[in-house]
Amino acid sequence: MKRCLLMMVFLLTTSYALAASFPAMQAHRTHPSHPIINSVDTAQPDSLVYDNGNGESLNTAPNYFSGVHFTAVAEFRLRTAYFQVYNPTTSTAACSVAVFSDTVVSTTAGNRHRWNRLLSTRWTRATPPLADAEWVDLDLADSILFPTGSEFWIVIGNFVAGANYPTAANLWNCMDGNGATDYRSVIKLGSPLSGWTTTNWGCISGDLLIRAGGAYAGNIIDARVDSIWAANSAGDHRFFWPTGTPVRYSAVIKNVGSNAMMGHSIEFSVIDTTEQAPLDTIFHQTITGLPQLARNATYTATSNYDTLPTNAKNLIVTAKVNLGDDNNMANNTRYLEQNTNNLNTWYSYDNATSQSTMNYGGGQLIGAFFIPSRYPCRLDTVAIGLSNNLLNRTDSLYIVVTPSLGTAPSMSNARIVEFDVPDTADGYFKVPMDTVINIFSGGVYVGWLTAANQGLMQNTTQPVGGTNLSMPAAYMQWLSGTITAIESGDWLFSAYFSPTNALPPYPILRTNPLPGATIPFDTTSIGFTSSKPFWVYNDGGDSLTVTRLSIATAYRAQFAFSRTFPFRVAPRDSALINITWTPPATQTSLSASLTLQTNTDPPSIRYTVTATSTVSAPEETTIPHEFALKANYPNPFNPSTSIRFAVPKLSNVKITVLDVLGREVAQLVNEKYAPGNYSVNFNGEGLATGVYFYKMEAGEFSSVQKMMLLK
Repeated sequence: MKRCLLMMVFLLTTSYALAASFPAMQAHRTHPSHPIINSVDTAQPDSLVYDNGNGESLNTAPNYFSGVHFTAVAEFRLRTAYFQVYNPTTSTAACSVAVFSDTVVSTTAGNRHRWNRLLSTRWTRATPPLADAEWVDLDLADSILFPTGSEFWIVIGNFVAGANYPTAANLWNCMDGNGATDYRSVIKLGSPLSGWTTTNWGCISGDLLIRAGGAYAGNIIDARVDSIWAANSAGDHRFFWPTGTPVRYSAVIKNVGSNAMMGHSIEFSVIDTTEQAPLDTIFHQTITGLPQLARNATYTATSNYDTLPTNAKNLIVTAKVNLGDDNNMANNTRYLEQNTNNLNTWYSYDNATSQSTMNYGGGQLIGAFFIPSRYPCRLDTVAIGLSNNLLNRTDSLYIVVTPSLGTAPSMSNARIVEFDVPDTADGYFKVPMDTVINIFSGGVYVGWLTAANQGLMQNTTQPVGGTNLSMPAAYMQWLSGTITAIESGDWLFSAYFSPTNALPPYPILRTNPLPGATIPFDTTSIGFTSSKPFWVYNDGGDSLTVTRLSIATAYRAQFAFSRTFPFRVAPRDSALINITWTPPATQTSLSASLTLQTNTDPPSIRYTVTATSTVSAPEETTIPHEFALKANYPNPFNPSTSIRFAVPKLSNVKITVLDVLGREVAQLVNEKYAPGNYSVNFNGEGLATGVYFYKMEAGEFSSVQKMMLLK
């Protein structure tokens, strides 16, 4: 197995131990008030760029070197090193830049092999770098010509003649960003002259801001897929979806060639990998006619909606850009893993196969963030892949439930679950939860507290969840109170979720009509009143307080509510608010905003009310002489119908809807009415087709009518 040291971006000024054999390292974050004081010089015709330009933090340590791994997709002459530096301690130490390569390359000083020093002396300047982040353009002492396919590293560090590099801490160095460069950003501690190869570096989270400036020997045709994601109609990006969810896929195409790009297409495909063989393609779409892209320009392409399978599946989504005569096919494809599952199943970003192991010093938390496809649910078991178990030991898992997806997990709320690790070489250990962990919204962070000489298994086979920056953070690290995302590899964590009937310790609001819906009042004659039911449900485990229901219109005096505010709704209970509309004396048509305020999050929900009045018929303008319950219209109906009734004197009126067994299925009104003619709307959505009865009670008056719901 490949073994390498993972170096993470930390955003606080703290020191920490990487492992027993490595010294402490300092991490510094740029202050928002410190701008980048100059930009990169673009004098070189071509640049190899893998970062996103956003420098966030600086890591320093004795004998610390940072570099970026470059690939020359065509013959490339390297002339300049671009890098962004940061010097928070105003260190006066000198720094050097070097290039390492496993390829025999040609320089102005002759052929060299293995590694090539760009500068024969240290890089010195009249003043040290400022405390602000700063781009530096460094022309090389001798240019280097790399043949097609060459691999090389540009390395920033405290080189002195030979191996006598400084050992002091708090030296300035290259900035680290918040992107992902597919394992191209690397660090090394120790002698810089021992070579930079694919087995002798530490892949870091994020992207080092180091770029290679130079020129290709000719025109380069190169299209790249920068990112890929999946989203539903609400715009949610997820790895785990409820079965049967319609989603669509998007990808960002970038022209990284030397000239404008045209004639390209993007191909989306979804393969079912649930069974080992044969693989089943369940979705495929090629989008042509894409616009021409200038050099370094991007375009976002989006597929049609794809309805995901109705049973649990593991899916691989591929986005591939097709461009004739492309010089570099290695960057044409991006992958994304998707899962359709409900509950009573395992959730995992990896395929449970380990290609490598990361060794850590003790005291760090590395973990995965899972978003269940359905709520409420319970976390039953966590599985974790560990290696280097040289002795029996007890390890710890930290479980943090985060109700809101926009909030980082807080370790102050962590539940610690201990488990025994036997004396084995490698293992995928299942850890049952020793306490009930219910999840009602959001997600759950599952972290492993690292131990010295203990390895965490990693899967680097595409698709890798951690490198999809347009998707939610799949993996996270916690240290010194800060949680940051990990963008390198899939770690062997899995979580098993099962359903639960538990209620959350807070209220959950549900309304009928749905939030944002329009509530249309029937056209109402002047002198009459229309009514609309507004149902409030509490699906939570604590009392729901309805603070206010208000309408914003110049005719708000013509609207009334059947409840007095505030009032409470008990857990798993509901409340009906009848909204009545009594038109003014003049003919009116309006659309107004209705706002419901509660003690839930969000505290306010808006709806739209529409109402129209008309001049009443002459025979209905008079005060009725007797109670009356009139025939509903339309009848049969689907899903709503209007029920009209007459009230001759001030009375408490109750109108209910009953099924054929006499069971009450809805209460439309139950309040006092002044003399007049009224109508109330009944919505049978959610009820089965059949015969129903509506009953009016007012004092000693009682009347029943029959109606038919026909779907």
